[in-house]
Amino acid sequence: IKNVAVCDTLILKKNSAQEHIHKLTIWVRGELDGNASLSLMLDGKVYDTAELSGKFDLKMYGGDWYSDSAELVYKPTDVKSGNVKLIYTFFD
Repeated sequence: IKNVAVCDTLILKKNSAQEHIHKLTIWVRGELDGNASLSLMLDGKVYDTAELSGKFDLKMYGGDWYSDSAELVYKPTDVKSGNVKLIYTFFD
């Protein structure tokens, strides 16, 4: 997340060399001085959500996924500083 104080939408994409995606894992690491939510979207609806606050290192999602991309929506609440790092893997 570039600016942890503002809402953001991120699109995660598979590697161009990958073929048929069947699984996705998303890890979220960082630290925030407030609270935020990070939602994994599927067909325009919230599929899974992680609540972020203080220091965190968590597996947000790990399971079946049959799309070449994934949309994440970040929504902070009273966050002024910090960092959020995403580590994700699409499996083919």
